[in-house]
Amino acid sequence: MAAGAPAPPGVPRTAGDGRFFALYGSGALGASVLLQTILLWLVYFYAPPAGQGRSLLPPTLVGFALAAGRVVNAVSNPPVAFWSDRSRARWGRRRPFIILGAPALALAFALLWTPPRASQEMVFVYATAALVCFFFLFSLVMNPYAALLPEITPGGRGRAAAASWQAGASLAGVGVAMIASPWLIQRWGFGAMGAVLAASGLACLWTVGAVARTADHPPDGAPAPRRGAFLREVGAVLRRRSFRVYVVALALLWLGTSMVNTTAVYVVTVLMGLPREQVALVLGTAFVCTLAVLPALARLSRTIGTAGALTWTLAAATIVVPLIGAIGLRGLPFTPAAQGYAVIVLAAAPLAGLLVFPNVLLADIAEADGVASGEAREAMFYAVQGLVLNGATALASAFLGVLLSLGDSPGQTLGLRLIPVVAGACTLAALLVFLRYPRAAGDRRGARSR
Repeated sequence: MAAGAPAPPGVPRTAGDGRFFALYGSGALGASVLLQTILLWLVYFYAPPAGQGRSLLPPTLVGFALAAGRVVNAVSNPPVAFWSDRSRARWGRRRPFIILGAPALALAFALLWTPPRASQEMVFVYATAALVCFFFLFSLVMNPYAALLPEITPGGRGRAAAASWQAGASLAGVGVAMIASPWLIQRWGFGAMGAVLAASGLACLWTVGAVARTADHPPDGAPAPRRGAFLREVGAVLRRRSFRVYVVALALLWLGTSMVNTTAVYVVTVLMGLPREQVALVLGTAFVCTLAVLPALARLSRTIGTAGALTWTLAAATIVVPLIGAIGLRGLPFTPAAQGYAVIVLAAAPLAGLLVFPNVLLADIAEADGVASGEAREAMFYAVQGLVLNGATALASAFLGVLLSLGDSPGQTLGLRLIPVVAGACTLAALLVFLRYPRAAGDRRGARSR
């Protein structure tokens, strides 16, 4: 729909409207609920610690199944982006992917929690197939969704606000996963939890499909993209130095933190020594603390720029993440539970920063490329980022299974304690790489966007 066309009743007229940004953020809410629930519960569901349920698979096989899904997520992102950037469908460039892909994505998520009662080999095949389907469909839906951000904030106007709504919604999805999923599991079991959260995720994603018709069109005055070779488009993205530095740093970060995120339930039930019924309370506390620091991070970004704020976030995460591995060690003051809550408070600011700052920075990079080249390839930036990050996460999933096999139960905690140490080393490497980011230009653009 062209700019200036009348909006449907009840839908904000312009993409710059704050209500539009809020509704756009609902897509991040739905996706975050689904993805974070998988990160929190999948390994625990299929390979629980000793004495906490029936084991369906060894941790190593669960890690390999997750890695397979992440590899598919990685390699499918660029073709989806190439298709979306060049789409001229009557529905728009992005909406068809969101509207048609969301139901299949929700179904794949629900099926993860209903494995057949079969041999270990068949369960492994089933879990791998379900994860492959989920992560392929995640690319199909979420790459076009992410590519809407630079389009709904032309010239950077309102970009920080839109990214903040997106980050807040993503954080809310983390909160739903942390608080609602344990309650649903405790009350009705994993299968019912999967069905309820799948329906909620679908509703959120369809909300974006309904409102994006006011903004889902090529930028005003932009020429139709050339029908160039696919690899040429990927190469154009990789030639931007700012993007190369950014994506390598983020990949190193994800390599470590994804392992920590996936073992959060283990940290609560094994290292902190709390029953599974208290997972919701612990993770809910983490959510509230993270939400509370978002306003302070917005002020930090305005003061030192987005790149400077992300540098600060990486430095803080490098210090905090390894502390998780020390929870419950002999000789430390306070109980293991109190130590865990203390780490939660310390981790709140870095977690919130990692939800906000990368989105703003990548949108700035993608728009700067469009201005310089005259090409509309926003989705390809998100796709190459997805390719690299999911490759890193696939590697992390394989490492995760191996590390957990070294000890993931009370009295056998070596693997759980090594994971945050490895993650801290990865975060330090990310910080050292990101210090090479060409910060001045990015900060000037960040100031204009705010």
